[in-house]
Amino acid sequence: MSLDSIVLDLASAYDKAANLNAELDKEIQTNHKTYTTEYVQAADTATTDKFKQQITSIYDDAAASFDAAIKAEKQ
Repeated sequence: MSLDSIVLDLASAYDKAANLNAELDKEIQTNHKTYTTEYVQAADTATTDKFKQQITSIYDDAAASFDAAIKAEKQ
């Protein structure tokens, strides 16, 4: 895996995470319009947890690819 490929993979992971963050913001805005005050916090927590898991997975995959590429370059 070349350095260019690694950079493109990392940029792609960043873009995916940024898109998920944008979706998260939209869903939280919807929560605030949809739910009464007493339910907003629970709805926001559930929404945030769902997206956090997806974003963490994207970054974990990118980090694993990066680590594998670095190890391959060292050999």
